[in-house]
Amino acid sequence: MATGKTFIGFLTTAAAGVVTGLLLAPKKGKDTRKDLKQAYDKANQKLERQTKKWRKEGEKLQKDLQKQADSTVKDLQKKGKELQKDAKKQTQEFTKNLAK
Repeated sequence: MATGKTFIGFLTTAAAGVVTGLLLAPKKGKDTRKDLKQAYDKANQKLERQTKKWRKEGEKLQKDLQKQADSTVKDLQKKGKELQKDAKKQTQEFTKNLAK
């Protein structure tokens, strides 16, 4: 998940830049707090969108993995039945050969 780490790093860097700029700007405290709140809200919205995206990707991956697992189980069951039939056939042949 390098993309996630990159995105978090970007948000952290952007937030630090915004806070530094706001604190150094010659504004009233009320205006600075308002600007900080807006920057926080914007970053929070971006984070929520990214979180939803990651959740959807995770759900899709989970579904894909479940399909693969189900397919593998079916294949193994089929192979198991084939091996069982072969073993039964070989056992019957062995039993016939012993009776001769």
